[in-house]
Amino acid sequence: MCGGVVVYAAQADVQIDAGIAEKGCFRIEISQEGAMLVLTRKPGEGIIIGDNIRITVVELKGGGVRIGIDAPREIKVHRQEVFDRIKQENKEATQWDIADLNELSSILDAGRKK
Repeated sequence: MCGGVVVYAAQADVQIDAGIAEKGCFRIEISQEGAMLVLTRKPGEGIIIGDNIRITVVELKGGGVRIGIDAPREIKVHRQEVFDRIKQENKEATQWDIADLNELSSILDAGRKK
């Protein structure tokens, strides 16, 4: 059996390596959001996403898992809580009130008249 860390990949269409399938080191979990591939990895082991993203379990430490991510520079990599904050701030930035626009227009018009 495979010991180590469980890695979750939230993608329904995944290809399973035959070696992993033989060892029984994975399972598919189904939730309301869709299917999730769950892999068990030990420190030093990893997974490959696509052709150019490598995720490696670096160590298990203090109840946490340290992972290394090797990805091209053009691929954005964020911790989940940072990504959620970026999404929320982007959403808030799109919310505006016409009164704010009118006030800004008045300020700009007053600056032009001077």
